[in-house]
Amino acid sequence: MGWIKQHETFTSKELENYLDRSKSSVRQLITELVASNLIEHMGCGHATKYRVKLRLANRGKVLGLIEYNL
Repeated sequence: MGWIKQHETFTSKELENYLDRSKSSVRQLITELVASNLIEHMGCGHATKYRVKLRLANRGKVLGLIEYNL
């Protein structure tokens, strides 16, 4: 859970770099996480950041999904 703890908010580009995945695969993952109500987006356009919903259980789910995509 280290990466999630260090990045309370993150951009899609930061997640791309962490996962070493393409922009399109990270966008798909982000879309799934938002639809599952595990993360929320803040801002719009190039200023968009994402944040894990506050519940600790969500952090574990998000971490699992991110690690699965490594």
